[in-house]
Amino acid sequence: MESSKVSEILDYLCQHVGGDWLLVGGALVQIELSAERATEDIDLALISHPTKSEAAAQNELFQYSMKQLNIGPESVNLAVAPFLNDFLQWQSECKLLKSGSKGNIFRPTLTLFIALKLGRASTIDLKDIRLALEKFPREELNEARLKEWLTPGAFQRYLGLTRS
Repeated sequence: MESSKVSEILDYLCQHVGGDWLLVGGALVQIELSAERATEDIDLALISHPTKSEAAAQNELFQYSMKQLNIGPESVNLAVAPFLNDFLQWQSECKLLKSGSKGNIFRPTLTLFIALKLGRASTIDLKDIRLALEKFPREELNEARLKEWLTPGAFQRYLGLTRS
């Protein structure tokens, strides 16, 4: 997915759909860390909405993506919530990325980003973590929380990434 389409979706969420959304995954890396990063989809989670149900907000997003951007629903991944719910108090690990008249887009802190990426730990995920360690502010890294969230093996993998 091109970064221009990612930006259009984020703008639409902020200006029309509303609510608070969390952007994660390759689309976040593409627009914040490396324009060369390819991604097939945009990974989003609805944090909250003042008036719409999750289903209504998602449907509005899908309709816009399909009709205005010719992007099928398979390219808008809203199945992020189960992964977030693995991390106690993940909501406190969100930083404002973009805001509009009706909504906001957040990104994960470095701590939450690493925790989410180490859940799968593909070669691309590990490369994304290295890039985030270089570019995201280090004050966003809470190693004590990361250690609580991760399995011992995943935490060791993280430590290995910080040494390479």
